[in-house]
Amino acid sequence: MPLFQYIIRPMHTLLTTFFKSVVLLALLLPIRLCAQTDSLLTERHIKAVYLTDADSALSLTNAAQARGRLSSAQADLLRAMIYESLSMFNLEERYLRRALQADEVIRSPRRRLSALYQLSLTLQSLGRHEESIRMAEEGIAEARRQDNRRVEAQLLFAIGQVYRSLKRTDKATHYMQQAIDLLKDSDDVRELAFLSTFYGEMAAMYYDRDHMDQAIGLCLKRREVIDRLKDMPGPPPGYVDQQYGYLYAKLATFYQCAGRTREAADAYRLYAATRFADTPGGYAYCIPYLLEAHRYDDILPRLRRLDTVFQKGDTIQPGYLIQMDHYARTYRGLGDYRRADAYQQRAYTLADSLYAREKAGQAHEYAVMFHTQEQEARLNEARQHNRLLALAGGMSLLVAVLLGVVAWQKQRHVRQLDEKNRIAARRIDELMSRDRELREAYAALAAARPPLPEETEEDETEDKADEPTDEQASPTPLALLRAREAEARLMEQQLYLNPDLRREDVLKALHISRLTLAVLLRQRDDDSFGAYINRLRVEHSVEWLRNQSHYSIDAVATQSGFKSRSTYYAAFQKRFGMTPAQYRKTL
Repeated sequence: MPLFQYIIRPMHTLLTTFFKSVVLLALLLPIRLCAQTDSLLTERHIKAVYLTDADSALSLTNAAQARGRLSSAQADLLRAMIYESLSMFNLEERYLRRALQADEVIRSPRRRLSALYQLSLTLQSLGRHEESIRMAEEGIAEARRQDNRRVEAQLLFAIGQVYRSLKRTDKATHYMQQAIDLLKDSDDVRELAFLSTFYGEMAAMYYDRDHMDQAIGLCLKRREVIDRLKDMPGPPPGYVDQQYGYLYAKLATFYQCAGRTREAADAYRLYAATRFADTPGGYAYCIPYLLEAHRYDDILPRLRRLDTVFQKGDTIQPGYLIQMDHYARTYRGLGDYRRADAYQQRAYTLADSLYAREKAGQAHEYAVMFHTQEQEARLNEARQHNRLLALAGGMSLLVAVLLGVVAWQKQRHVRQLDEKNRIAARRIDELMSRDRELREAYAALAAARPPLPEETEEDETEDKADEPTDEQASPTPLALLRAREAEARLMEQQLYLNPDLRREDVLKALHISRLTLAVLLRQRDDDSFGAYINRLRVEHSVEWLRNQSHYSIDAVATQSGFKSRSTYYAAFQKRFGMTPAQYRKTL
């Protein structure tokens, strides 16, 4: 007992707990893994990872759509966003156009407007300017219907940017100014943020045209917008400081180009006072001013700090090309032409690499497009196959339902018919029982009374018709007694079982007159002698059907005096409203 109590029982308890834990873990682990997988197949998660892992985002999008977590339109909009991050604008255009044709996007004005705006920018990136403007105009009309000033202003400014790239400055200025006028009186933080960007881009356009006064004027208006943003809740941390950094760096450059060096130096000091000036983006932003001011010694430390940033990533990019050009201009300003030429040569080489990469990227994009088309063709075939299977399944189900309904109706009809036949069979049994009782009662009465007088020749010649005349419509009591006695002898002798029985045979065998036979037929409601005999035969067959189950229907018909099965069936149906087979089935 102590050994069991102190060693075996604790070990048993421990092992039981261990196995229970293992079983519970085995049950819960697939559920947890499934839940973790489902949490990845969401629009929110895909948007969170697409910039850092585009391939994974595409795979997740495909999986989410296949599992029904995303609609086709949602998946296409996500793919467009992912391909934009990869600069694959042809694929982006393709999925944006497909999303715009989806009923889900057509019925959602907000989504449709967003897709139109994005497609306009995509077409601009592809250099298809007329299509870009046409799409932007369609988006502007939609934005006005929704009273969405912000997107309307963005689209107007996008048209201005297209005309700017086409060197049509008058048109560009017209549309950019429309966008600015639309938002300049706004109190919305997001709209003011866009207004600040619009002023900056328009100022840069005037700077490119060497219109420094207009560029400076736009920068001062931008400063007013940023001053308003500074006192408003809503901008994210560091945003206002960044906007001031952009503003003062550009303003310093514009003042310097305009020959207003003192104001340029003041603007540069304001730029240097921002936190933005100490960020990697801020290092490069003031270099154009320093180049214009010939402050080459201040440029080199900034360029070297930027080198450490570029070396951590891919150096074959437009930003590094600008870095090489700044080095070349700086060393040329310092009189070190050897280094300047070396950096200029590196810039040329980098430009060639960028061009080659762009061509390779386009080839890769076309390869991806081809692969995507093949994949979508397979998916379409699979969807078509699934539709056909679903259609076939639906048709099979419909046929099965119809067959079920028909079978149910038939079964219901059979049940109703069976019930009807059972009721009819009970009535037959009741009728046959009543007839037996009547015959037995009549036989008892006939035995107790004196014999009836025999019929004379006068009685035989009194009426030779098959049925009584009008004068004989109400037969005498004696005629009724003779008719009943004749039927009793007919039943006793079973004359009706003779298939060749004739009227004369009955008259002769029973020694009755035609009048008595006519009265008998009249009392039994039979319209002819043959019908009366067949009724007796049918009633006789009922006993055979009930008591001789091993006899076939044909045998019962023959034993009951019928010459053919069809005559028997017709007579039985006429008498009882059902066939012999149906009656036997009720038994």
